[in-house]
Amino acid sequence: MKKAILLLSVTAIFTIVCQQSSGFEFRKIIKTNTIIKPDANAFLGDATISFKVNGVKVNTSPGSISMFSALTGQPGISVTTNMHLEPRTISVNINGSKQGTYPFSFGGKSVKKPGIAYGSYRPDYIKDMQKSFHFESGEFVITSIDEVRNKLSATFFGKAKNLKGEIVEISEGKIINCNLKPVSSKKIN
Repeated sequence: MKKAILLLSVTAIFTIVCQQSSGFEFRKIIKTNTIIKPDANAFLGDATISFKVNGVKVNTSPGSISMFSALTGQPGISVTTNMHLEPRTISVNINGSKQGTYPFSFGGKSVKKPGIAYGSYRPDYIKDMQKSFHFESGEFVITSIDEVRNKLSATFFGKAKNLKGEIVEISEGKIINCNLKPVSSKKIN
């Protein structure tokens, strides 16, 4: 038993040191049974993402937020939450990069339509990545975008449906002060 506790303690310290050296600093650690994982609000800085799924609050951090060259010929923004920290994951593409409201759309033509957003919610990205709900209604609102400091803040809500016809309601979505990776100017050969 003492060896198990010692091993768990060493593993926890090693995990914290490794995470800190990669640019993250933990303010708080949550212990559940024998698994120690960082609290979503524990990362250094004030970048957060939160939303509710059928009324249940989800707190997470950004996974990847970047600009891309949309099929509309204009810059777009891609937002994905951190599925390694929180398996309930939102992934959205916005066909635009200016402050404003982008209604969610679904279907093959959505990727080419300017001024809209499209995306999905996965209830457990790690264990069942195939289970996906696609946004069919709602809005993604860019409340603030700073292309000099590369920061994005936004809100979102909507109803998403899977292939079985089941519907989830995503509400009170907030993206606060998240880093925005600019469009790369490098050409790929």
